[in-house]
Amino acid sequence: MFFRGWEATIRLLEIATNDTSDTVEWWIYETKFGTEPNMNIIEKRDGEDVSVSLSTAKELYNYVKNK
Repeated sequence: MFFRGWEATIRLLEIATNDTSDTVEWWIYETKFGTEPNMNIIEKRDGEDVSVSLSTAKELYNYVKNK
């Protein structure tokens, strides 16, 4: 498998954070590095839908590492 530029960087970030669900790639491309409003992750916690905002790289890192 051969990656170039950003693709390689994203792949390295996914490996380093053990991101198996492409959250890093989604955050970079879809949320434009967390700047898109209302681009949150909805997940179930204790049977409730919870919106998780990832507006900074630090929030993204903490989310992915604690998944």
